[in-house]
Amino acid sequence: AVAAVDGNNAWAVGHDTVIVHTSDGGKTWERQYFAPDDASPLFAVWFEVANHGLAIGAYAYVLETHDGGSTWERLEVDEEERHWNGISQAPDGTLYVAAEFGTVFRSEDRGKTWEALTTPYGGTYFGTVALKDGAILIFGLRGRVYRSVDRGQTWQQIQTDTTSGLQTGLHLSDGTLVIAGLSGTILLSNDDGKTFRSANRPDRLGISSLIELGSSGLILVGEGGIHRADKP
Repeated sequence: AVAAVDGNNAWAVGHDTVIVHTSDGGKTWERQYFAPDDASPLFAVWFEVANHGLAIGAYAYVLETHDGGSTWERLEVDEEERHWNGISQAPDGTLYVAAEFGTVFRSEDRGKTWEALTTPYGGTYFGTVALKDGAILIFGLRGRVYRSVDRGQTWQQIQTDTTSGLQTGLHLSDGTLVIAGLSGTILLSNDDGKTFRSANRPDRLGISSLIELGSSGLILVGEGGIHRADKP
């Protein structure tokens, strides 16, 4: 996963508990953290400003920096050691993490403390999207999508007509919500996630990440490499 705070500074995380940083827009990278013996890949990274960020991953491996990644501190946040798979920030600053065993974690203090929220589904969530109106969506195995309008206290299942695992989501600048995943699944919503329609890839190649290219389209990352697509 990758997170950027401006046109120069970005962080990428991945296997071997690695974190790398660029300060020149990706021309060069330096390694800031590396712990292969911990056997905990990092799945997501979030920065609110250039000095403060979080990296999260398998077995509740959570790292925090207050100096732009020069040093990282491991946080003990989940005794059950569930996988922490995706993170998003709501407009009010609240952080949400999609995790294993039907759990969503919420932080109201920029990651200092976390509260585990239960959901109607006991499987794994891979991602979460926070909408401008305050609604939160979580998605994961077997095409499951849930929506909350009360900061995760209650959840409503959203019909998707797919059983494919959903791995990534993005709220586009025009208001369209895109959730994508295995088997080339692409779900689109124009009502803030209340309903979805399918626009699956004809080649059915899985999608693990989405990037918006302004008004010119989308980048789809996953099986088969990197592809460019028109906006839906």
